[in-house]
Amino acid sequence: MPDSIQLLDADVLSKLQSQVHVISIASAINEVIQNSIDAKATNISVLLDLDTLSFQVEDDGTGIAPADMNLICKQHYTSKIKLVKDLADVKTYGFQGMALHSINSISDMCIISKAKDYSGSRIKSNAYITKLYSEQNTVDDIIGLPIQPFDKKNSGTILIARNLMYNLPVRSNMAKAEPQYRVFNAIREYVLRLLIQVPAISISVSYVTLSKDLDNLLKYQGLNKCDNMSSFDKYVKVLRSVYGCVVPFNTLKGLSLKYKEYFIEGVISKSPVKVKHLQFININRRTYNNPALFKLINSMFKEYKFEPQENMVTYVGRPYKFYPIFFINIKGPKNINDLIQDPSKCVVEATLQHIIDPLIIRTFKSFLITQGYMTPNDNTDVVTSFEQTFSSYDSWTNKHNANILLDSNIRAGRYQQHEINGRGETFSLTKSTTLTKTTKIRKPSLKRLRSKHSKSSVLKKISNVVLEVPDDHSLTESYCSHSLYSNREFSITKDDLSKCCVINQVDTKFILMKVVTDLDNIKAELYILDQHACDERIKLEQFLSQLLADVLSDMLYVQPIASLKFEVSAVESNLFEHFDLELRRWGVHTRIERNFSNESSQELKHTVFVDSLSDELLNKCGRDPQFLKGVLLQHMDNLSTSKKLPILPLIDRPNQTQDTFDSENTQNWWKLYNYIPTFYLEIFNSKACRSAIMFGDELTKMECKLLVRNLSKCQQPFQCAHGRPSIVPVSEISDCMNHTDQL
Repeated sequence: MPDSIQLLDADVLSKLQSQVHVISIASAINEVIQNSIDAKATNISVLLDLDTLSFQVEDDGTGIAPADMNLICKQHYTSKIKLVKDLADVKTYGFQGMALHSINSISDMCIISKAKDYSGSRIKSNAYITKLYSEQNTVDDIIGLPIQPFDKKNSGTILIARNLMYNLPVRSNMAKAEPQYRVFNAIREYVLRLLIQVPAISISVSYVTLSKDLDNLLKYQGLNKCDNMSSFDKYVKVLRSVYGCVVPFNTLKGLSLKYKEYFIEGVISKSPVKVKHLQFININRRTYNNPALFKLINSMFKEYKFEPQENMVTYVGRPYKFYPIFFINIKGPKNINDLIQDPSKCVVEATLQHIIDPLIIRTFKSFLITQGYMTPNDNTDVVTSFEQTFSSYDSWTNKHNANILLDSNIRAGRYQQHEINGRGETFSLTKSTTLTKTTKIRKPSLKRLRSKHSKSSVLKKISNVVLEVPDDHSLTESYCSHSLYSNREFSITKDDLSKCCVINQVDTKFILMKVVTDLDNIKAELYILDQHACDERIKLEQFLSQLLADVLSDMLYVQPIASLKFEVSAVESNLFEHFDLELRRWGVHTRIERNFSNESSQELKHTVFVDSLSDELLNKCGRDPQFLKGVLLQHMDNLSTSKKLPILPLIDRPNQTQDTFDSENTQNWWKLYNYIPTFYLEIFNSKACRSAIMFGDELTKMECKLLVRNLSKCQQPFQCAHGRPSIVPVSEISDCMNHTDQL
């Protein structure tokens, strides 16, 4: 008999609900800081210890009255609202009565507080016992120092949470495994969003280092009432205080837009960066977290080539990504639905999204037009594109409201479409197509392949190339009188390449070859192979397989550098520290030095010194430290979002690596493709192109055969290093044309 339905135990229910409202130590700190702001605090100090998952927050707010101390931390108890109608104009961050209850249920928490109209401090521990707090019964903070009671003239609150998630071992282990830089970035984002709304408060965040010393994460001095600063200046000060000098001051531009009851203001960088975690939008003091909108904004900047105009280093195509830094603050009509659609109180899908999102897009359009990336004539196209794109995302956010543990935006490292393009190609040829230098063939479509090949194996999907040739097609005028083509598909595989018959070189540019398709009826197909693309592909795969062999065996040759350095922000410094060993494995040896800009300055300067580089990196960007900084930051950002995978775990598991790839089994190099940094892929793409056989180079028939044989051993034989197709069908040869090999 099945178990009967019953009410969950209160303790079980409390633990389950806690992971909805407190998903990480950073989110817990954010909730407590919001409570301090609601209590009208002007000074807030935070101290955290990631090793023990403990933190404390101290403020000088109004404090908690003794009667309320008995109710604090109880579920759904709050002083912020009383009735549903109060939600329509709630002016505080908190209103659910869940944050402190959730933190209390998964930690050893105590609260010390003193209200302004009362003479003594009171303390409440996890046991829900409230008592007077004095010097005779003090408790220690998270670093072991005794906490003194508040002075009679002062008020405020100190919250201490020790061993967060101690009763949830799986979540605790995951939280402790979270990289330090990621926790710091989350805290910075939370603090930035809060300071934009209340720039008058002062906030400092410190943390316990591995050596048990204290270090500052950020320190912001609040603005005085007499400070007559514009909104732009306030935003810039907050941004620089929280994130440091991520871009030069003169590259930040203020923006504003007003429409009816809506007012948009903020800052945006004229200088692009290679990471996109510095993009923020707030609506009525709440985080606006609409992934579809952010994706559209970045696509618009990419379309209009928002990237550095000058580089000492040249590269083919656009292998590196560039993003704008921006903070957009929106004020407009409030709606209850915007407050209750997510436990973290962020806005996932704005109620008036049909008004807000077009206003945001218009703001960015104006910026791109002002900076010369767009022209006013591009307006209509962008608006149309936005409307079409946005309509396709109407139901997206309804499926993605859940928070993930540790507030992570992880993408799985898997095969990407652009990485396997060329293993299967589809060409549509029409009557008007002529074989000229300007002929463009559309990008390959893998959807056609997926529908025509077995789905049981990834390799089967990508090993064949399919080439469509419709009726009545002629490549040149000499074929016009011949009906050589039927409405069929031309298909060629890697195995066909190894068995094909090479006829000869054509025009010192191409290799003409024959593939037998029907031995019984003696039918064959003719193909033209680009000799440059062929040799380029062969060399590229040789370079990449050798690189992986050197990296895995720790045999990558590096050269010392005398003077190569660049300044980074505090956020970027954390990345370089975390990924130091990973970068060293790829031939990048760095060290970080920190010092103040000058004796009177309180701003800490972070400088990265590059001590040695691999030969390839040194030759490519050894003369341009800013370019090197950019490509390294992009790789570290790719690692942090799992667009690229770290190589160190493979080295720590040598048996598993040997099964996949070793120096004697280099043919499986492609299985580690997602581990290779983008800058190495670009370097070897260019190197393969420069060293490959060129158009105009004469080849003997034997050399042509050798090229085709080597190409058949490649993993991606049907595209060049830059993704362009390398083979085109010419015709089908029937038995009446194929009695001999006299072609």
